[in-house]
Amino acid sequence: MLIALPVGGFLDVISTPTWFQLLRMAYDGRHATALVTAVDVSNHNQCSFRYTVAGAVYNRSAACDASGPGTQITVTYAPGDPGLVIPGSPASQLLSDLLVLFLAAGAIATMVTLGVRKTYVWSQRVQ
Repeated sequence: MLIALPVGGFLDVISTPTWFQLLRMAYDGRHATALVTAVDVSNHNQCSFRYTVAGAVYNRSAACDASGPGTQITVTYAPGDPGLVIPGSPASQLLSDLLVLFLAAGAIATMVTLGVRKTYVWSQRVQ
């Protein structure tokens, strides 16, 4: 159970394809103003929002810091695919994911080291 949390955090960050997309949007992303249409505070502040790029209207949902419907937020979208969007800054999301990745990797390395040391010390007592 103790190892499940860091392994889960590690796998969550590594397995998401958005990690590479976030990096691309951090460098090439375009900004648009979106109108929040709904907020579900019981689901990690999941909000639905609508934005327009080159005359096309997109409706998406993601976690965001909106006070309620009617709030305007800034979104960043990929220039080649305006449907790929993240509320706010992709750089801050990327840094957050990297922090989780390094903390999880450090926790796993610590547990493996302590497990190997404990096994070694135990094997020395048996002899």
